[in-house]
Amino acid sequence: MVAMISGIIESNRVNLPQICLKENSKTDLESRIQQKERWLDNVEVHTKTFYLPFVQAFLLGIKNQPLIFIMDVSALGKGFVVLMISIVYKNRSIPIVWKVLEGEKGHLPQMEHGSLMMSLHEIVQCIDNEIVILGDGEFDGTNIQRMWKMWAWKYVVRTAKDTKLHKAQEEFKFSDLPLNTWVESYQQSDGNVVNAYLWYEPKYVDPIPLLTNFESGLTAQIFYRKRFLIETFFSDQKSRGFFINKTRLKKVHRIDKILICNLSFSSFSISF
Repeated sequence: MVAMISGIIESNRVNLPQICLKENSKTDLESRIQQKERWLDNVEVHTKTFYLPFVQAFLLGIKNQPLIFIMDVSALGKGFVVLMISIVYKNRSIPIVWKVLEGEKGHLPQMEHGSLMMSLHEIVQCIDNEIVILGDGEFDGTNIQRMWKMWAWKYVVRTAKDTKLHKAQEEFKFSDLPLNTWVESYQQSDGNVVNAYLWYEPKYVDPIPLLTNFESGLTAQIFYRKRFLIETFFSDQKSRGFFINKTRLKKVHRIDKILICNLSFSSFSISF
């Protein structure tokens, strides 16, 4: 793993030939590539042993402040995406759990969102900090909102401007609201009760419709601003960093393990 991380840093790439070219070794290139492929195919290499121990120790060290997590999805290579939950730390985001999936970027099934969120819950269930979840419009499903409420987590997620809310006989879409309007205890179509805020600032082309269980629009706005930190992280891994989006790896388990290496280095760099 150390050799993989060193090669990634030296080459600024995540493709095996470029990683191996940076090794100080007398072994021929093809043999080095095959060695790395065997490591990527090793079933004993996974996040539970190579990444989570660091994550758990890191989270336990964060005291007297909420743990703010961002959920997002990004394209990887050709025909793969990564669904990821990261924590906000020092105005950056550090990946905590992720899942690599085959497919193009777009709305994933809520089942996948819920499965990854269960993994996060398993990690933080013994931590006393308040938990806050942030997400864009892909993560506004009512099932996952109910999950967060069941765990007494706070959340702010973006939603579509045509999302309908109602209370008694009153019903409206976000697009019907005046800008920066806050409404409390309205129901979604399946009965899920939420607070809602149509947030707008002049720097935005369109207003941002938010669903939350916070008690004020201002609080929801303050937290949701931090969601954009995930964009900086993905830029660091792609165009400004290791070009993870251009990996030539063709198997989910191999991409997952190259992420362990890549994100271990990035996370240690930010946290220390």
